[in-house]
Amino acid sequence: FEHFLVKTMSKPQTFIPQFQWAQDLNTVYMKIQLPDVANLNVDVTEQGFKFSGDSHSRHYELCFTFRFKVNPKTVKYSTKRLVEIIIQKEQSEAFWPHLLTVEDKKKFKTWCKVDWDKWVDEDDLGESDMKENLDFGDFSGLDGAAMPSDSDDSDDEEIAHLEGVSAKDGKDQPEEKKSESQENQKEQTKEPVEKEKST
Repeated sequence: FEHFLVKTMSKPQTFIPQFQWAQDLNTVYMKIQLPDVANLNVDVTEQGFKFSGDSHSRHYELCFTFRFKVNPKTVKYSTKRLVEIIIQKEQSEAFWPHLLTVEDKKKFKTWCKVDWDKWVDEDDLGESDMKENLDFGDFSGLDGAAMPSDSDDSDDEEIAHLEGVSAKDGKDQPEEKKSESQENQKEQTKEPVEKEKST
């Protein structure tokens, strides 16, 4: 009998990058805290975000679902310092309670933080507030890498209906900044949402 030595190569370890986010009424801003990224791949759909790249001899991947839909055709990104990404929301004049779905927010609690340098409270937002903090000359498109999602989504209701907060009525801060008293005050508003999500 001949004996064959089968060599198996283990898959390189994959790491999750630290990332931050901010917003204005029309735009989502993300910063992935990795310098000098090689083999960069960014894929944005209406509902999801995927990133992969290598930095300092480590391979990083990130995949999550947006809290609400975005317009993938508007994606701009820069790698001048770190990986910075700008995406237009599908529904304009809308203030998101968080970048991620409830499930992904829990999953990426350690890695996802608010970018307070870019953050503007809702009652202080103006059309140019986010743009004034960004140098758009450093950003370019994904050259077709961002393709719209073909998947069907049954949650097409307005953001105000889903979250119980509208851009005109609310003065929400990101969920990380809410105090326990604020959470209790909004408990009745959020209750229908949680029931809707559980069904």
